[in-house]
Amino acid sequence: VDSPPIAMAGGFATGFLSSFFGIGGGVLVVPLLLRAFALPAHIASATSHLVILISAPFGVATHALQGDVPWGDALPLAAGGVVGGQTGAAISKRLPEPAIVRFVAVVLAIAAISLALQHAGPLLGGRP
Repeated sequence: VDSPPIAMAGGFATGFLSSFFGIGGGVLVVPLLLRAFALPAHIASATSHLVILISAPFGVATHALQGDVPWGDALPLAAGGVVGGQTGAAISKRLPEPAIVRFVAVVLAIAAISLALQHAGPLLGGRP
């Protein structure tokens, strides 16, 4: 990383937003690593996973101490995430970098559109 202050600011924003909004930090870290630090997609993905591995337990602990975690739902999701993470990492090794970046962009766009549509109902006079 050429700029530790930018990395620290990005890490703070990622930790805050991912914990505050309940999203995976990779959604924020990967674009930051791709654009701000010009890392190759494979390196950005692996770096993102390491950052999440180190930082996520703090958000989990905070929410768990507040009683906000439904463990019966969270544990199966986490188990699936472990298996999916291993599978995705293995597959990404075989993909060219532009394909990975396009895939990330498409998935983020789908997530954004889904959230916008889900929450547009009240704005348009529909159900919440």
